[in-house]
Amino acid sequence: MRKNLFKTKVFAPLKINDTAGKIAKYKAGTRRRGKFLTGFTLWELMIAAAISIIAIGSLLITFMNWIALNDANSNLVIAANDAQSVLEEIKTLGLSDLDAYIPLQPANLEGENITVQISAVDTWVMEVTVNVAWNEKQRNKNFRLSACIAW
Repeated sequence: MRKNLFKTKVFAPLKINDTAGKIAKYKAGTRRRGKFLTGFTLWELMIAAAISIIAIGSLLITFMNWIALNDANSNLVIAANDAQSVLEEIKTLGLSDLDAYIPLQPANLEGENITVQISAVDTWVMEVTVNVAWNEKQRNKNFRLSACIAW
């Protein structure tokens, strides 16, 4: 037997209360006197708004942390490039010019300072250590690069 689906009313508004003269409010998913009511309540909207705010806030915090990490990594790459350029300069010098070598102080980073330490490993082999120090968000950061150079 086939049910007649057109005769059943699934969504029907409530009747007007004649004594008070007000239309009864609808509630989502509730059933009153065999009829479903539609719409959202204020509590459901407030909970949805709170969940949305929490999700957007956590995404914003994550995005800001990514920006800070990107800045720190770009500063580290700049320091590594500066240290590498100092090592390349030292490679072009002769053994007699090492004592008087003063590295250039590039201003690529805030408060950047480059120091070079040269120590003899053997008669013709020197260990060169380049230390790059800079300020990043009111903290001191260091990058050290060492190489052995033979003449």
